[in-house]
Amino acid sequence: MKNVRICLVACLLSLGSIADGLPDITGKELADLIKLQENRIQSFQIKYRLNSGKYSEKGELVPGVIIDCEYARDISKEHRFFHEKWVKEDLDSKYAYDGKTGTSLTLKMPDEPGRIYGKIMPKVPEQFSDQALWKPDWSGYGFDLEGYDTLSNAIRNALKVEVITEKSNGDELYKVMFEVADAKGEKIKFVDKDGATKWRPFGITYVAWLSPQMGFQAVKFEALNGWRGDKTHYVLSATDFHEISPGIWFPYRIERYCSRRTRGSLIEIESIAINEKASVVSRLEFPHGTHVEDEIAGIDYRVTGDLQSEKLDRSPKTFTLYLTIGLLLISGTSILIFYKYLRDKQMTQK
Repeated sequence: MKNVRICLVACLLSLGSIADGLPDITGKELADLIKLQENRIQSFQIKYRLNSGKYSEKGELVPGVIIDCEYARDISKEHRFFHEKWVKEDLDSKYAYDGKTGTSLTLKMPDEPGRIYGKIMPKVPEQFSDQALWKPDWSGYGFDLEGYDTLSNAIRNALKVEVITEKSNGDELYKVMFEVADAKGEKIKFVDKDGATKWRPFGITYVAWLSPQMGFQAVKFEALNGWRGDKTHYVLSATDFHEISPGIWFPYRIERYCSRRTRGSLIEIESIAINEKASVVSRLEFPHGTHVEDEIAGIDYRVTGDLQSEKLDRSPKTFTLYLTIGLLLISGTSILIFYKYLRDKQMTQK
C-alpha cells in the first residue's frame, strides 16, 4: 500500500497536477520520493571552481581562496577521486579511494616545486570529508548532514520531521524540517510534561526547500540551532539549475554562507558527467621520481622507472621496529641471566 501511494504521488507530480497545490505527504514518503531520484545516479564527475572568503559591505564575496577542482564518485563501488589546483598558490594535489585503500599525489608544493610526493594509506583520505574544501556531492551538495551520505537517509532516520508546502518565486516547494542526531552520540537533559528528568539525543536541525519540478533537488538549505531554533548557523542557496539528463537536475551555482553573511563559499560548475559518461579514478599512478610513503607496508621509496623497479630509500619501518624489540628482549634476558649467575655464585661461596 505504501509503494502504491508513493507511485500515485509521483504520478500526480509528473503530470503537473500542482496547480491547486502540492499533495500532502509524510516525511517517510518524501524520503522515498527523494530516494527514487538518488537511485538514478550511480556515478558522477563534476569540474568546478571554488571561491571562499569574506563578504564586502556591498554583499559581494571577496575570495581569499580560489581552487579549480574535479570531484568524481562511483556510488555503487565506493570509488572517489578529487583533484585540486590552488589558483593563488603553487599547489596541485590528487586523491583517490578504491573502497579499501586511499592514495594521494602532490605534484606541486610551494616550498618544493620540483619534488613529487605520493602516499598509500589504509583509509579514506581526509580531503574527502574536509568541509573546508567543500565538495558538491550529488545529494545535499556536500552539506554536512551529521554522517548521513544521502538526504533521503537523513530524513528517513531523523528524530523529528515536519513537511509543509510553501511557494517561492511562483514555484510550489516542499519545506521539510528534520532533526538529525549528533554524529558523536551526545545527549541533552530535559524535563518532560510530568516533571521527570530524562535524556535524549542531541540533535541538529535542518530545513530544506525541495522542488518536485526538478527531481526533488534542494533550492535552499539551512542549519538551525535546535528544533524550531531561531538561530541559523549556515545557509546554502542553489541556483542556475540544468537538466543534465531527462528528469535529472543539478544547480550550476551553489553558495554557502554563515548566518551573518560575513564568510562564505561559492561553487561555479564548469561541467558535469553522470553514470556511464563519468570517469572515476580509483587508484593513482605515481610517475617517475615520486617519493612514496606506504603506510600499509611501512616503507618509503622513490619510483625510479616503471612500477616494477621501485628503489627503496631505507629499510622497512616494520622491520626496524621488530629488530629493535628483539634486541631489547635479548638484552633484557642476558641481564637477567647474568644477575642470576652472580647470585648463584655468591650463594655457593657462602
